[in-house]
Amino acid sequence: MERENTLVFWDHIPRMVWQTKAYYDDQRTKLRPSAYIRLHENRWVDSAENFITDAMWKSSLRANGPAGVKATYALDGSINNDCTALVGCVREDKVVKTTDVYIFEPIDGQEIDQNKVMALIVDLNNRGLIEQPLFYDPYQLVKMAQDLKAKGIRCVPFNQQGERVKSDSMLYQLYNEGRIINWDHPGLRQHVMAAHAEYVGKDKKDIRIVKPGEQDKDLGLNMGKVDAAVAQSMAAYKAYLRPRGGWATSGI
Repeated sequence: MERENTLVFWDHIPRMVWQTKAYYDDQRTKLRPSAYIRLHENRWVDSAENFITDAMWKSSLRANGPAGVKATYALDGSINNDCTALVGCVREDKVVKTTDVYIFEPIDGQEIDQNKVMALIVDLNNRGLIEQPLFYDPYQLVKMAQDLKAKGIRCVPFNQQGERVKSDSMLYQLYNEGRIINWDHPGLRQHVMAAHAEYVGKDKKDIRIVKPGEQDKDLGLNMGKVDAAVAQSMAAYKAYLRPRGGWATSGI
């Protein structure tokens, strides 16, 4: 019986004619560093890493506080054992500006006071600052969304599978290209810098924001809060979509 032999040539150096410096320079601007190493240098990388760098965060700081303008808002979180975060964003040309950040922290493991969250949202709406609809993570916020609807605020669930992958990948691109403007909100910084990015999809080019150590959550690890980062991802994505329906994965 004859055996079939397989020959594999594994290389880290581009050797083909089409593998030009211009091509790889372009790829470096579009891909996360570890994705570039994995795809173009054939090297092993971790499946999850920090979402953005400290330098990316610092370069986004150009605003002085809440803008007081009508914005697209997104709500993420839980009613217990986690934070609930509300973030507003507006689009200005090809830049996204964060207008407001509100983070509700659980106290001594108690449930988040939903009435306080709703009172804030109703107040923002009464002041004409919410560009309806309000987008929300439907995992544990369905009841709150129903109650807000009864108060005249239209709420639309934000799909946490395919749509979240698009929004998280876009948010990284905005940070990477210096096209998101934040004000120095300590809670937002804490959540964004705590966030990790997990590669997803068939070619593992897209990312999804996860908590640090989320893959090991069954081990009882103490994971950082990332709700404000997720809320910013959803709000920035929907804010960018609004004018002219203009966002796609390439060329934003």
